Amino acid sequence: MMQTTKTTASPLRVAIIGASGIGKNHAAWFQKNGAEICAFAGTSVQSLQATSELLRAKLGYAPRGYTELSQLLESEKPDAVCIASPPHLHFQHASICIENGVHTLCEKPLVYDAGQTSSALISQAQQLCELAAARKVLLATQMQYYFLADAICELANVSPSEIETFEMEMETKNFKPGRSHETIWIELAPHPLSVLQKLFPLAKMENDSIQCRVEEQETIAQFQLQREDETKIHARITTRCNPDASIPLRRFTLNGITVDCAGRKNANGDFLTFLSTLNQEIEMPDLVDSLIGNFLAACKNEAQLVVTGADGALNVEWLLKILERGKRI
Repeated sequence: MMQTTKTTASPLRVAIIGASGIGKNHAAWFQKNGAEICAFAGTSVQSLQATSELLRAKLGYAPRGYTELSQLLESEKPDAVCIASPPHLHFQHASICIENGVHTLCEKPLVYDAGQTSSALISQAQQLCELAAARKVLLATQMQYYFLADAICELANVSPSEIETFEMEMETKNFKPGRSHETIWIELAPHPLSVLQKLFPLAKMENDSIQCRVEEQETIAQFQLQREDETKIHARITTRCNPDASIPLRRFTLNGITVDCAGRKNANGDFLTFLSTLNQEIEMPDLVDSLIGNFLAACKNEAQLVVTGADGALNVEWLLKILERGKRI
């Protein structure tokens, strides 16, 4: 029998790893961007049924569920996977997927395990990048705030070369067991750090400049980045859990100019991203939608990948360097 060749017009087949939490939303974003959700991986036979119902509500059907990732990859042969499992499983899951030649989008942080040293985690992130290069597959990191950087500069009326001070406050109102101290930093800080990476792609973090105070529901970090021309950017990042916030604060301040970020529906009912100053507001596509759309296009060789595994690896390095200097209050 003659084999048929899949064309770029065919929907990419995507599997979701960790679909019971944020992964179910990722599945819907992938579907919106034209992908076929062919399967998902869960932790137990019991959890598969519950997750199937969640996905049925999101997608209109229930993809096949597997408790063994290797079996999923062998049986389904997906074109790509989305890893939305807990961070301590990211390295294991990404390694298996990449080794099997599957394009991989991994939630941030690319790797993290509280039981591992910073040097071990940084090494793991680099290993994933090297493995992806060797297997000739894409490795992407879900750091969607990359897509904000240019628009933030536009609203603040400043170019990256003119930025002397950068601040971001980032809140979550989802107070849950275990979300305290360093955990809040690990969950939220990849986003502002990713914006710094996008604005200053060749900058180096000055380790001796790092100051970090870790409280139960808030972490404040200050540090300097040095550009290639040796000029410096003074950065301050605050991450906090604020369950009483009506809308979690996502606020950037560049050279004293404040730009707020919020996600909400527009007049047509579309969920979008809005950036605003005191005098102006601009409307942008939903950030995760943009990132997943770009990942799928890159998988089909129709676009260049915006947020790579290497970006995720550097993000992990900065994330952990700052936390190493953290002092619990």
